[in-house]
Formats: sequence, C-alpha cells, structure tokens
Amino acid sequence: MPVWKIIDTKRPVVCCIAVPLDLLVDISRTVLYLSEAVYLCEYAQTIHELSWSCPCPSKGQVCLVARIVEVWANAPAVSPPLFSPKNVGGRDVAGQTAAKAANREQTKSLVELLDDLVPRLVKCRRHRSGLKSGRSVKQLLEDLRVHIGRLLKTPMEVKVIDEVSIDEGITDLVLRRGFLEAQGTLMMTVKLPCFTILSLSHGIRKYFSGIPFSGPVGQSLAHFVPAWDLPKFSEFVRVLVESGGRQISNAEFCLLTFRSNLIQCLPCTVESAWLQDDRYAFLFFSLPEPGPPSKFPSNVDLDALETMYMYDDLASSIAPWDLEKEMHNIEIEQLDSTFCVDWNSLWSNLEIRAALDSVSEQMGARPTQLAARRLQVKQQVKDENGPVVVSEFRIKLPSFLGSYQSEWFGWKQVRLDGTIFKIGDGTFATFCAHSDSPKDALRITEFKFKQEGKMMRCYHTRSITITKENRLFQGHVYPTRSGKQQFEFKLVAQRVEENGKVRRLRERRERSALL
Repeated sequence: MPVWKIIDTKRPVVCCIAVPLDLLVDISRTVLYLSEAVYLCEYAQTIHELSWSCPCPSKGQVCLVARIVEVWANAPAVSPPLFSPKNVGGRDVAGQTAAKAANREQTKSLVELLDDLVPRLVKCRRHRSGLKSGRSVKQLLEDLRVHIGRLLKTPMEVKVIDEVSIDEGITDLVLRRGFLEAQGTLMMTVKLPCFTILSLSHGIRKYFSGIPFSGPVGQSLAHFVPAWDLPKFSEFVRVLVESGGRQISNAEFCLLTFRSNLIQCLPCTVESAWLQDDRYAFLFFSLPEPGPPSKFPSNVDLDALETMYMYDDLASSIAPWDLEKEMHNIEIEQLDSTFCVDWNSLWSNLEIRAALDSVSEQMGARPTQLAARRLQVKQQVKDENGPVVVSEFRIKLPSFLGSYQSEWFGWKQVRLDGTIFKIGDGTFATFCAHSDSPKDALRITEFKFKQEGKMMRCYHTRSITITKENRLFQGHVYPTRSGKQQFEFKLVAQRVEENGKVRRLRERRERSALL
C-alpha cells in the first residue's frame, strides 16, 4: 500500500503520494488516500491545496500533492509520521468512535474539495446529494477516473501492480516531477554554487511568460534580483548553504518578473528550501499574484526627466573606467557603445582629444579619466511605441581649465522594451523598463550577455534609476577580474545647469582638489 512522503515539514507542510490509477477507481481506497492528507500531522486542520499531475504515465501512476495548513502556533517541531490504513495519527481507527466521526467529517470536506476540482465528464442524472455539482460520490470518482485517464493518455483498464512495485515507484524523480507540474506550487530548482536555474514549476512559469530573452532557465537567479535587494539575497544564500537548507525561515527579497517585455518587481518569500548533495537546491516561493501584462507608459512623468547630468566621483563608489576593468580587464578607450556614452565617437574626435591632452597634464590625470569626469549627458525619455531614452554628449571644462566646450555629439537612442543589441564581439545587452516605476522616477534593469553556443548567457545586470536630479547605476559583479568573489558598485551622475549652483560648487571642489 503506498504511503504519503513528507517533502517539507515546515509550515505549510508539503507532501506527495504516488497512487496507481487502478486503486483510484476503488471508491473506498480513494477516499482513504484523500482523507489521510488531513491527518498527515497531528496539528493539521485543513487542506490548503490539493492537486494532481501525471509524472509517470508508463507506470499508470498519479502524483497527488497536498499542502497542509497548521493552525496551532505551539505545535512541536517534529516530523509528521508516515501513515498507512492501519495507523492514522498513531491511533487504532477501528477502535475509536470519535476518530471515526472526525474521519467522516474530514472525508466530507475532501469530497467537496474534489468536487470543485474535477470537471463533469460522464453523463448521468442529477443526484440528490449535498455536492454542488449534483453528483453522487460514486459519480464524482467515476469522473475522476475518466479525467485522470485522459491526462495519462492510456486505456482505462490498468494492470494491477503489486504492493512492492507501488512503493518502489515513489522515486525522487516522480516526486520532483509531481511538484513541477502542480498548478499551485511555486518551486524552482537551482544548481549551486552559482544558483543557475534548472527548472520551474508550472505555477511559477506564468511570472516569466513575457521575458524578452532566453531564460530564466539557464540563467542565474541572482540576475533576477534588483540591485537594492542583492544584500538580502546574498544573506539568504549564505544561510542556505551553511545550514544545509535547515534554517531558512521566510527569507524575503524582491524578484524581477516578466508578464510582458517590461519588468514587474514583486516581493517574494522563500518559505522553505531543500538541498541535495550540496549541489542542487529546491526552493519553494510565496509570491503575490502577478498583474496583467503591462504596457508603457507607466505612472512616470516623462517630461520631468528631460535634463542634463555629469558624473559625480565623490558620490560614486568607483570610477566608470575602474568598473569596466574589473568586469572586462579592458581600458576605457576600448569600451563599447552602451547606455552611458558612445566612447568610440569621443575618441575619434580630434578636437576633443587635443583639448583633453593639453589640460590633463595640468591636472595630473589621464585624458580618458578627465573625459569621464567632464562629460555631460543631455537626456530625454520618450514614448515611441514603448519607452525610449535619447542621449547626447559633450565635454565641458571648468573656467579655471580653459572653459573648453565641445559640440553635442554621439546622438543615441536606446529602447527600453527588451530589444537586444550588440555591444561587442560576442557580447550583447538589453534594457527593460519597470512598469511599476514611481511617478517621479524611471527604473530600468540592464542585462549583459555572452554568446555561449546557441544560448546568450547573462553575465551581469545593473539597476538604473533616473530622476530629475540624478541618475544612479548600481549592481554587483560576480566574480571580478581582481579575484574578488563579489564586487558591489554605485555610479552617480548629478544634474547640472548652465549657470546653476550645482556647476559652481563642482568647479570650486575641483579647484581645491587640484591645488
């Protein structure tokens, strides 16, 4: 006789059982299997969810998945017992009238739940019963038999399997596939230590139905966490690995989801996790229902974002050229054209190069570093069948360095709808706007990819926040060229005005630094 296998003892208890199709035809045994789901734990009261899938059609088996809700806060932290027909809750059912009455009540609740799950398939007269569908229990189970038979796509008559082969059929693979195919289970399988996503349950796939690039399977889970929540995610990873999955207690961080080619950032909770051989992790999530597929514009006031910026080395944690050297081990002259600036156009302008060369000697800095500090970006955000950022650039030196000012150059338009474009030899990038951006800011996530065979694998993400006053780039690099396992960075560009206070304060600060 098959028994329930406990997958996770944390609340809510998640359990699974593989049941042969021929045994489900037997009414009494079916009711027994379903009613046992209620008694899986001494402190369990109601079934939160009951679903089935068909992970093993060749063996004629159905995988029932139950999520049990525990209601007593002082329940002892012990593993629930496994049950058989002769042992329910550690008591002799046949010898206790009270237990029988409770069993009948729970069976009634389960039958009503099953009545909502199983469609009416077999034509029959309406039965005068208490079920909403008007079926008798026998008619309900007949519909269940037909429905499962269709799912299995096998004949209704199944060869009887002996009890030994039944128990052996409940393999780890059967249980995993059962969870992956269950509608209400939000589960993700990842490979350690990089947290590469290997598989998603049916329930969590809808959160990535509109993703504009290859994924999320094959990509690291870390690339779907916004930069501001990466410290929380790193702490979750540390506790998970050090405790072997035993001390995960509702870890919380935000998750980047895709119901369309725009991002919806949702709060998620890792309710439980299980590690296998310290190589694979099975993560069970709790997420709010995703909103409908979004279209741009969102609530953002686009006109307010049209302004001019300049890199702020004091507010930033790293210089842009140092960041690129950490990531790619290249010099700033070799940088590809990205969201920030078209560096190739700048270095090919002989007038700009000559002005930078003459001034860099006075400041004791390289011309490339001076260019990054004195580069001004004029930016406009528009809606052209989707979000678009239009940028132009110029070099403007302060008055004490000659007051040189170049013409605007490097006009560039970048779509924020997931359009993938090439940025280098075998490297690509895409930008996705957040549909849930606040009214006074536009949030964007940049994904960078490397071509590996037929797949583009993400190697870096960064979060970009554009407001009227500044632009903020933040993220992590895994790992860095210098050998660090993790590198956190923040790049800030502040708003500047032609004759405003911001520009004068900056010149005064730079003059002091030069002296």
